[in-house]
Amino acid sequence: MAFEDRLAEVLQRMDLRPIARQGWRDVSEPWWLPRVPGISSDGFLYARCAAVLQGRETIEKIVADPRRFTLRWDVR
Repeated sequence: MAFEDRLAEVLQRMDLRPIARQGWRDVSEPWWLPRVPGISSDGFLYARCAAVLQGRETIEKIVADPRRFTLRWDVR
C-alpha cells in the first residue's frame, strides 16, 4: 500500500464527530488559555496529522477514547 493511501486511511479513521468536538489548543498557545470547542476543518486535519506523527499507539488510543484527542497539537 502506498504511503498516501495508508495516511488517508488513518486520517479517515480519526474523522469522527466525537473527536472533532473535543477541545484543543495549538502548542504555541499558553496552557492557561481555554481549550477551543470544536475545530475548523483545516485545524482538524492538521491536528489529526500531528496525532499520526505520534504513532500507532496514539491513534489507537484516540479512536478507542476520543477524549485523548484533547492534547496540545502542533498544527503549524
